[in-house]
Amino acid sequence: MWFTFFVLLMFANIAFRFEVPSLKLFAIARASSEGAMFAGVALRRVLQQGELLANPTFLVGFSLGGIVLVLVCALIWKSEKSVNGDWGASGISLEDKLHVPGPRERFMARCDELSARYSLTAREAEIMALIAQRKSRTEIEQKLFLSQNTVKTHVRHLYAKLDARSKADVIALFEG
Repeated sequence: MWFTFFVLLMFANIAFRFEVPSLKLFAIARASSEGAMFAGVALRRVLQQGELLANPTFLVGFSLGGIVLVLVCALIWKSEKSVNGDWGASGISLEDKLHVPGPRERFMARCDELSARYSLTAREAEIMALIAQRKSRTEIEQKLFLSQNTVKTHVRHLYAKLDARSKADVIALFEG
């Protein structure tokens, strides 16, 4: 169960960070989990017929072998580069092996580009990104743990630097 939990967490992380469709990953995880449970039930029946389950030495050795197997799997999968390459999750097209930026990566690149062009502070860039995501001032306050007046001040400075008059102007500039 713990290994299945570990694999599901890893798949969720890959799906989130690299914008991989999660359905395929979780279908593979579920099929692997069910297959392992079926193999475990079949193995238990074989061991019961051979009366190996009554032998304490065998049980300890079998348990230690399982723990070692889980640790080996964790070490193999620990290398993020290996996992990304194996599952095609690193943003590389399988056909020509070129980097393909996902929507999140394109969004962050646009934030960086506008921040550099308009000499925005880190906080102004953060607020611009939230405005580009169509967040309200209240949502920005809650997300950044800022007071209403602080957000108003940052937004006013941001609008001045971007020569914008409204949220719609910022969104248009961001999408342009």
